[in-house]
Amino acid sequence: MRNRRTAVLGTFFAAAALALALPTPTASAAEAQGEIVIIGGAAVVSEQLESHLASCTTLPVQRIAGSDRYATAGSIAAHWPSADTVFVATGLNFPDAISAGPAAASADAPILLTKPTSLPAATRSEIQRLSPSRVVLLGETAAISQATADEIATLTTEVVRLGGIDRYDTAAIVSAWAFPSGSDVAYVATGTGFRDALVAGPRAAADGAPILLVEEDSVPDVTRDELVRLGVDRIVIMGSSGVVGTAVEADLAVYAAGGVSRIAGGSRYTTAAAAAIGAPGSRVFVVTGDSFADGLAATPLAGGAPILFVEATELHLPTANTIASRTGSGCEPWALPYPAVGSGKRIIYSNSEQQVWLIDEDENLVDTYLVSGRRWIPYAGTYSVFSKSVNAWAPYGGITMKHMVRFVRPNTWGNKWSYGFHSIPRYSNGTPLQTEAQLGTFRSGGCVRQADHKAVALYNWAPIGTKVIVLP
Repeated sequence: MRNRRTAVLGTFFAAAALALALPTPTASAAEAQGEIVIIGGAAVVSEQLESHLASCTTLPVQRIAGSDRYATAGSIAAHWPSADTVFVATGLNFPDAISAGPAAASADAPILLTKPTSLPAATRSEIQRLSPSRVVLLGETAAISQATADEIATLTTEVVRLGGIDRYDTAAIVSAWAFPSGSDVAYVATGTGFRDALVAGPRAAADGAPILLVEEDSVPDVTRDELVRLGVDRIVIMGSSGVVGTAVEADLAVYAAGGVSRIAGGSRYTTAAAAAIGAPGSRVFVVTGDSFADGLAATPLAGGAPILFVEATELHLPTANTIASRTGSGCEPWALPYPAVGSGKRIIYSNSEQQVWLIDEDENLVDTYLVSGRRWIPYAGTYSVFSKSVNAWAPYGGITMKHMVRFVRPNTWGNKWSYGFHSIPRYSNGTPLQTEAQLGTFRSGGCVRQADHKAVALYNWAPIGTKVIVLP
């Protein structure tokens, strides 16, 4: 692995020495202050949520969006009148673009997205308009084919490809390219999820620091090698010990004489809010926390301004508080009205929408969020919580789940097992059966899967006897 990486680095250092001299960021749109910027269309950040944001601040609220992820990245790039360098990454996965965010910000360069084997019209058009002297391709030919690279080469003077044998190697190669003189600090995030690395982008950009990727329980050799080359004094881990374990934290301490710190929260929203602490100015970027595509190109435009998460129809408390503190507004949590069914303290579960609403005794909406159940199961009707347990087991495969809240008894309409709400199940080796990003889709065998932190909250909120209303 190390020999191959050395060969890759040697090739592009020899062929593109100019690539090492990144320009100083200019006075671009990324330096604008006092604004709420929504990234993505109404399907991912609803018009109602946009109206709520506009109602709770005197600052301008703008939306940057296109017809798809490629056009959205193009709309973000349109904020540059021109660019000497443009980065291009696959739009089908997140790691390559995530690790390049600080590098692109340092180069005052936008990130555009492409399909692996064809260049979308929106991306081609924006490269032509920007007229860069150099395009940096992120990832190997599986991510961006040679045919696509050849097409891009007709639109610019120089094409540089930064790609390794996997996402960890690519992140290290991007770091070596963008920070040839090293860095005092490095940000480290999981390579298996996009959220922590995405909200780390503005902090890393402000610090002039790279983002490197690790596994939950180990540090890849390529990441170790790059930390040594960078000569960092400090390392900042993004995310909780559930995604970057304590063993990795202890391992990383060897490479950071100034210490290892961690930025994390109990959810994607609190982690993003924690990452926003200390950011200059009053500009904030708002993206969906449920998918990666729209946020990929946001870091270069954001600069040091934080990126915060929302759901399509919900503004969570940590995000609302961060917006309020940064803009001086009275922004409050918000969600679309809940279904007008039932009365009293209750849980409403819509099978068709794969969404849950928690309503208290005073008819206040306590929380609403996406889940993963089974189509048409349980049947529509009114139930009640009859049993709870912190730990639960599936009757097959060594699968476990946490914070089970049961509301359908065994042998109800012929079912053998009881059904309830619980955390995302895990195999015996700890691997989850699905990601949080996949919530909102049918994936369960009958129970209702929730994000781990939502499962804990529901377990604590719903005592035995709590009403559960299942909608078709």
